[in-house]
Amino acid sequence: YDGYLLECTYVADGTEAEFTFQDVSANFHLYAFSNRVASSSTGVDVSGAGAVGTFSKSLSGLSAGSRYEYAFVATNNGGATQSNTNSFVTLGLPQLLTPGATDVTKTSVTLNADLNSTGGATYTTGEPFSGSSVSGLLMWMDGNDPDGDGTPNSSNYNLVNGTGWQDKSGNGRHADTISSNPQFQANQLNGLGIIDFDGDDKVYVSNDAFSLAAHTEKFSAFLLVRMTGYIANDWARVLSTDQWYWYMGPAYGHTKNVAYFNGQVSPNARDFDSRNTDWHLYQVTVSDTFKANAWYDETKVTSDKTISNQANRKPTRLYFGGNTPDYCQIAEFFILNRVVPETERLKIEGYLARKWGLMNTMFSAAHPYYTSDPYQPTVTQGGENAAITFYWGDNNGSTTPANWDTPVAISGTHGVGVISTPLTGLTKGTTYYYTAKAVTSAGTSWGPVQTFVPANTALNKYSISDLALWVDASDLNGDGTTDSVTNGTAVSAWTDKSLTSATVNQTTTDNQPTRQANSFGSKPSIRFDGTNDFLNISSLRADNGAYSVYAAVRRADQSGDNSGYLVGASDWNLMPSSSNAPFPSIVAVKKGTSGTLTNLKIGKSTSTTTNDFGGDLGELLIFTRQLSASEEQKVEGYLAHKWGATASLASNHTFKSVAPVFDNKPLIRDISEFSNAGIANITGIEVWFDASDLDADGVTDSTASGNISSWSDKSGKGHHAPSATGTPYLNTT
Repeated sequence: YDGYLLECTYVADGTEAEFTFQDVSANFHLYAFSNRVASSSTGVDVSGAGAVGTFSKSLSGLSAGSRYEYAFVATNNGGATQSNTNSFVTLGLPQLLTPGATDVTKTSVTLNADLNSTGGATYTTGEPFSGSSVSGLLMWMDGNDPDGDGTPNSSNYNLVNGTGWQDKSGNGRHADTISSNPQFQANQLNGLGIIDFDGDDKVYVSNDAFSLAAHTEKFSAFLLVRMTGYIANDWARVLSTDQWYWYMGPAYGHTKNVAYFNGQVSPNARDFDSRNTDWHLYQVTVSDTFKANAWYDETKVTSDKTISNQANRKPTRLYFGGNTPDYCQIAEFFILNRVVPETERLKIEGYLARKWGLMNTMFSAAHPYYTSDPYQPTVTQGGENAAITFYWGDNNGSTTPANWDTPVAISGTHGVGVISTPLTGLTKGTTYYYTAKAVTSAGTSWGPVQTFVPANTALNKYSISDLALWVDASDLNGDGTTDSVTNGTAVSAWTDKSLTSATVNQTTTDNQPTRQANSFGSKPSIRFDGTNDFLNISSLRADNGAYSVYAAVRRADQSGDNSGYLVGASDWNLMPSSSNAPFPSIVAVKKGTSGTLTNLKIGKSTSTTTNDFGGDLGELLIFTRQLSASEEQKVEGYLAHKWGATASLASNHTFKSVAPVFDNKPLIRDISEFSNAGIANITGIEVWFDASDLDADGVTDSTASGNISSWSDKSGKGHHAPSATGTPYLNTT
C-alpha cells in the first residue's frame, strides 16, 4: 500500500506531551504527528499536547514493497524520551517464476511455480564480522588486510620492519618485526590475499608487553593456513612462540599436526605422513583445568585431553611463519581469552569458511552456516500470501486467461516457495505450454511461459554414464517399484540398481542396519545405529582413479561417533557431519581425482573403529569419474527434491527450486566411422582387440585356426597382449 497507520500509546504520568514519528531507515526522513503542516521539510510539530492515551497517524506516499524503521519521541517540560525502534514493510506485487516442469513421463507431468516474493522485503541484519563480534578477542591477524585498516589490500608487497602485520583486535599486538622477506600476495585464496613465507621468513611480536601468557588461562585459537613446501628440519613451524615448545598448525611439513602446547594436543604423537598443499583450518580450545579440544578442518580430533605440561600451556609472543620458519601461507588467525561454546565455535568456523570460499570444499551441507552468514543473516518481512492459478494447453495463451485451454486454480493462498500441480492423460511427443499467475490485494503477477514434451525423463542407470553403484532405500530389492516398509527389519542385502550390479550386503546379524518407514517425510531409510552397523560393497573398480559420490542422508537424534563415515574407503571417506549431532536431510558429496573403489563400506571406516556413522541413508550413487558441473548439479537436484533436502542446496543452485529432468533419448551413431583399418573417430577408445586381425595391421587375417601367442591392440594406445600362457586357440569358423 502507499499508506500506513502508525500508533503508539503514551503511558507516562505528568504533564501532557508532544509526539514525533521519526523514520530511522536509511533515508532518515522525519515525520511528526500533526494536523497541520510545519515549516520544516523534515517534520511537523504536533498540534497541541496530549495526555496519557493512544495516538495514531496515517502516512502516505510510501514505496511499495519497502521496509521502514520508526520510533516515537515524546517531549514535555521534563525532556524527551524515544521509544524502541520498530519496523513495517509496505505491500508490493508478488513475484512469480515458472522454473519448469518436472516428473515428466510419457503421459504425465508436474507443473511448478516458484513464488519467490509475496510482496515483502528481504534484508540483511547484523554486522559483518569485526573486532567486536566476539568477546575476549586478544589478537586478530587478517591476511587480506595486513595493514589492519579495515580495507582489503590489492597489490603485492613485502612486509617491513616497524609495520609488519597489524593486529586488528584493537589490542596492539602487532607482528611488527620481520626476518627475511615475508610478503603479502593478493588474490591467492578465492580472490583474497594472504601472507606468504618462503622458508626463511617470519614476522613476529617483538615487544614482551604484548605477550599472551598473562591473558590465556583459558583460550580459543583459530588458524587457516596451507603448506607450500617443507624444510627437513624437526623444528620447522608455521606458528610458534618465542619460548617453550608451543606451536599450532603444521610442523616439519606435516599438516595433521594440529597443536603442541608444551605437550601433545593433537595428534597423540607426531604425524610424519600427512604432507599436502591444501588449505586447512585448525581450531583449539584450552580450559583453565588444562583440558584441550582440537579440530582439523571439519573433524574433531581431540576431546577433553589433559595437557601434560600444564604450567607452560599458554602462548607468549607469537611468531608467524614459525620461530624456525617453514614454507607456508597464512590466511587468518585469532585467539580469544575464553573457551568458546560449541554454538559460537560453529559461528566462527562458518565465518572463516564462508569468507575464504572453503565452505563447499571443507564442510558438508549439515553445517548450520552452509547457506547463511552467521553474523549477517538474511530476513524476509511483510508480504501477503497469494492465490495461484496454473494455465496450460497445446497453445501459448500468454497473460490472457481466456486464451488458455485449461486453468488449474490451487486451493488456498500460499507463501514463498514452490507450488506444484500434477497433470495426467497427456499425449507423448506433444509440445505443451504452461504458465502461472499470483494474485494478492496489491495486484497480479505472471510467470514466464514454459514448454514441456511428455517423454521418459526419470533418472535411470543409463542417464549419466559411469554409474557404478546405485542403492535406493525406497526400492531395496531394485525392482523399480516402491517397497512397503516395516520399521526395524534388518537389512542383510541391498540391490545395486546400476549396470555394475555390485553386491552390497552384511552377513553378520549383529552388524546389520535396519529399515525405517517415514524417515525422510513419507520415504523410508536404512538406519545405521552408530555402534556396529555397516554394509560391505564389492569392488567397483580395480585401479585407482577419479570418483564422485552423492548421498541423501539425515540424522534424527545424536548417534554414532563424531566424524562418522557414511562411506569409507582406504584413502578417502564421505563424512556428512563433523559431529554426531542431529541434522536434517542433506545431500552429502565427496569427489576426487584419485581414489580406490575396492573394500568400500557403508556406515564405517575401513581401518578404524572411531568413525562409525549413526543416521539414516536414503539413496547413494557412486560414479567412476568426476562428474561435470552440470551433471553434478542434476544429481544433487534429483536427490534434494526426492528426499526433502533442497534447503541444503546453495541459493544459486540450478535446481534449488525444481528437480531436474534427464535426457534419456537413445543415441544413434554412424557406424561408417568404424572400419577395420582404424577407429580414430571413436572418442575415449583405450583398447581394441579384433580376432579377425590379430596383428592389428588393418587387414583381415587369412590364417587357419590354431594356437596364438600374441594379440595386438588396434586402438593406437599400445595395450598389446604380447605373450600367451597355455594354448589359447583361434577359431576361424
